[in-house]
Amino acid sequence: MRDSTIGPDVEPMGGVVMNLKNKFEKIPVIKYLNEVPERVPLLVMLISFTLIAIWDHQRHLILWRNYAITGVFGDLLLIAVFWSGRMMIPPLALWLGFIAFILHFGGGSLGSADQGPGPFCWGGLKPGQGLCADGINGMYHVHPMWDRLTHGVGGVALSYGFVISFKRLSTHFSANLSRGMIFWLAFGVSMSGMAVFEVYEFFGRMLFLTTDQGGYVNTAGDLISDLVGCTTGAYLGLTMDKWQTVWEGASQRPLPIIVQLTQSFIIPMTTSAFIAIADLLIVGGMVMNRNYESLGMYLTAATTASMSVLLLQYLRLRLFANPIIHENE
Repeated sequence: MRDSTIGPDVEPMGGVVMNLKNKFEKIPVIKYLNEVPERVPLLVMLISFTLIAIWDHQRHLILWRNYAITGVFGDLLLIAVFWSGRMMIPPLALWLGFIAFILHFGGGSLGSADQGPGPFCWGGLKPGQGLCADGINGMYHVHPMWDRLTHGVGGVALSYGFVISFKRLSTHFSANLSRGMIFWLAFGVSMSGMAVFEVYEFFGRMLFLTTDQGGYVNTAGDLISDLVGCTTGAYLGLTMDKWQTVWEGASQRPLPIIVQLTQSFIIPMTTSAFIAIADLLIVGGMVMNRNYESLGMYLTAATTASMSVLLLQYLRLRLFANPIIHENE
């Protein structure tokens, strides 16, 4: 029953909100952003990473400033690819990536350049309580599971996004990639990418002394988190994204060239990552002697070998004039 105290000319609160929402959406800039759903998360990333970089620079937190700047350039690359909307990537994949990066950049930025308490250690809060953290690595320093969470969410975001991408690719090439093939490709690319990121961190520490990654157990544990995240993301991508019905039969042969080349890289790379994980879980790190440098060099060698296999596969296809590789030339 309508409240008799509300006059006939008084608009209900719900109507006021909807009216304001409609006016807001008609603002030219907002209307432009809403034309392509991917634009909003991409813009939010750019603004957030830029602000974090500026904030860290002012606090002389150089390590995390550089990380945030890397995020800015990475987001600009994504904007160049996704801004037009032609790739039709669901915004959820980008929002998941944004959450992962905020956990990484934001969590580390809550520390302090002088190893003391961070900017949110007020009112008697101690490191580990609320947003209070200390040390140069912020939340990574006070919450051991922070690194696991960051890697897990990052794996979900990557794998989810790649499932969507390979679905689109399957349709574009009329390849009829099976559900299992799409799952494998998305998982493999994501897991390989996360393993290569460990190589990036390894060289950052060994050559440039940029950050302490916590040693062997930390890095091998990151790979386990990556495994869980990438598996979860691939599953969610197959079950949640309804853009295209997935081919239920076996994948059509021959596979598109991009799939052939992708597999030539991810098979050796993911196998190497599985070996590193098994070393920790089954034999307690005996193969790597629980040594961070040994694991870092192993992953570096695996990356080099995988890139070599990729190059050899490409050359083989070129030399034998595979019709797939020349079909669009």
